[in-house]
Amino acid sequence: MAITRYSYDIDLRNLNTSHSLAVLSVPHGSSVLDLGAADGSVARALKDRQCRVFCVELDERAAEAARQVCDQVIVGNLETTTLWQQLGDRTFDVILALDVLEHLQDPVHVLTKAVKHLNSTGIVVVSVPNITHGAIRLSLLQGRFEYADTGLLDRTHLRFFDRRGAERLMIDAGLAILEHLRVSRGLEETEVRFNNDAIAAGVLDQIARDPDATTYQFVFVGHRQTDPDIRLPSGDSKGTLSEYLLAENEALKKQFAEVEGYARSLESERARLLEATSHGEELAQRVEEAQLRHSELRHCKADLAVKQAFIDDLRNTVEQLNNEVSRLRIEVDSAGYRLMNGLRVRFRQIPVLYVPARRIARALVRRRDR
Repeated sequence: MAITRYSYDIDLRNLNTSHSLAVLSVPHGSSVLDLGAADGSVARALKDRQCRVFCVELDERAAEAARQVCDQVIVGNLETTTLWQQLGDRTFDVILALDVLEHLQDPVHVLTKAVKHLNSTGIVVVSVPNITHGAIRLSLLQGRFEYADTGLLDRTHLRFFDRRGAERLMIDAGLAILEHLRVSRGLEETEVRFNNDAIAAGVLDQIARDPDATTYQFVFVGHRQTDPDIRLPSGDSKGTLSEYLLAENEALKKQFAEVEGYARSLESERARLLEATSHGEELAQRVEEAQLRHSELRHCKADLAVKQAFIDDLRNTVEQLNNEVSRLRIEVDSAGYRLMNGLRVRFRQIPVLYVPARRIARALVRRRDR
């Protein structure tokens, strides 16, 4: 299958794409004319809904891929008369103009021609990009307007639409708008780039208050006008069930994003608490070890006190013994002196004994006096 840059894998569970909204707006078993069918991505989803699909495509390579899906493929330029002549007087239950009108020089003229091939009870589904998306506004504030290969500023776009312009396109083509649907993208969810840090908070708040600031594509479902004086719908008009469901879907998506963010914060907090608990267990273990060491130190201190008291007792005993020895020595020396001095007196008449006795007595005196 040939692949083009406008090839899509359509998931009907995702209500936030123009293709899903368009396919779900088509009743089962309808005959459909798909303008600008590309490779037949939308036609493939419609065939699953038992629809008969006729496609118009300018690119031959993409048309070749579409032929594998569509009941008939016409290759040609929507802005030429010959293409519409090939349709003859054939009419369809549904006409799709999805992301194609912005590529044309005169989209009102083409859409008007398409409406002529619409059954009296048929519907037209149109999607166009929103040039007033907040990302483009912010980019322009920073002096940037850069084309891209696809998206809001696709370099092949010839026409640009805000909400009023898109509504006027429908009305000028003879259509009354049944449903106002939209594809939404956040300010930072598009291919348009801008420096968010350089935007003043007041500007962001002002843009956020405008619902069209997050409208990526306008998707309108319309039918033939029954009132020639039909006017543009007011912004506060009651929405259809589809619009209500889409609004509910967007609200649920927003709530889910908030819950998801809260869950991530709880997970972060849980990780932090687990880490803190791990540190707390380690700290408790260290405190227990410190208390054990403190208890051991207290026992050691008590043991040292007992040993110090024992040493002090020993020192006192030794000092007392030394004093006693000194006292006994003095008494012994005094007794020896008295003995020798008495002998010296007695031996005075015996020279051979007197001299040694006197010498010993003097030595004892010197020892006593030390």
